[in-house]
Amino acid sequence: MAVLEENPNNTNPEITLGERLRPHWLKRFMAPLFDIVVIFFVSFALYSILLLTPASSVINSYRYQMQDIQDSYKLETGYGEKKTVAAGEEGDHRLHYDEETSTYYIVTNVTFSSESEKAEITNQYKTALSSDETYQSASFYYHLHNYVLSAVVSVGIVEAICLFLVPLLSKGATLGMLLFKTRLISDKYWGTPKWYQYLGRMAFIWLIESCIPYIWLVELTAILVPIVLLIVSLTNKKRKSLHDWVSGVMIADKTSLKQNGILVD
Repeated sequence: MAVLEENPNNTNPEITLGERLRPHWLKRFMAPLFDIVVIFFVSFALYSILLLTPASSVINSYRYQMQDIQDSYKLETGYGEKKTVAAGEEGDHRLHYDEETSTYYIVTNVTFSSESEKAEITNQYKTALSSDETYQSASFYYHLHNYVLSAVVSVGIVEAICLFLVPLLSKGATLGMLLFKTRLISDKYWGTPKWYQYLGRMAFIWLIESCIPYIWLVELTAILVPIVLLIVSLTNKKRKSLHDWVSGVMIADKTSLKQNGILVD
């Protein structure tokens, strides 16, 4: 990509180069939306695969510990009851073994006779869990390890590929930008961004716009954060999002780049 002068062949000097290269708002919206959808589903698929590997052993150990404590309090408070099953038929429930009867059982929720009874017993069950330090500790470490495996590892790997490797190899375009004919350029010298600009942009999206919001928003991060970023990009003169400001790049229209003398592969 060649470096472009500020006003070559510009018949209207009041229109800046940045304004001439700026893509239509629909392209500006659809390109990152496509990237978000791809990242979300591929990250979820990778996370699901990792759950089948030894990497999930710690997560499962805390999950089983939580389920054992939950089932114990369900029986103690009357919130649940035993149901005899054969091994392998427990479904999503935790399978237990009764040594006295030499049978396997699961704990299922009971059907209450009235809403008042349900509310009273439910409150007793939740109070018991909240006051159990072992359960609270297991719950904390379960969610912590699950967060690391999903938001940090899975999302990090996929975003590194989609937001760093792909733009680096395509000279400035993510998958969504390739589809909607836009490109990333450096608005400092109007040329192809440096590798560290791609890396900085990806790192900011991964850490500040993905990992941190995920702590409170979980899956809603993929919906709410893009809405906030879209508002930011549509309310500033350069139409740049937060990660674009930090990395020193802007999104440009491919057709406009050609018309203004910038060669795009």
